[in-house]
Amino acid sequence: PAGAYVLGVHGFHSMARRDWPAAERAYSAGAALEPEKADPVTNLGVALERAGKTAEAEAAFREAARREPRSPRPWAALGARLGAAGRWADAADAFASAAALNPSDAASASWAAQARSRAAGKK
Repeated sequence: PAGAYVLGVHGFHSMARRDWPAAERAYSAGAALEPEKADPVTNLGVALERAGKTAEAEAAFREAARREPRSPRPWAALGARLGAAGRWADAADAFASAAALNPSDAASASWAAQARSRAAGKK
């Protein structure tokens, strides 16, 4: 819907201004308007993470992956969040999911390998 698009644009501009609360409100409202779409929830997760709300960001990324399990973007975002938390095995799984969904995504495949290496205790 047009309303969701407007909210997405508002969220984007709020992120550019580093106004995390405004971005959070815009993306939350957009996610409510499009309950089957992953993008607004993934964007919400990014806003939450930048605001330091890491547990809420992880929950948003998981919700985005639940909404559209065949979309690689939420899986890659979840992998990044889990990696930042030092949860390497889980991060590797999320990145591997992103890479499997988009075989041309060399970055997610590389991050999956790096996370697996860290999970195994290697540098």
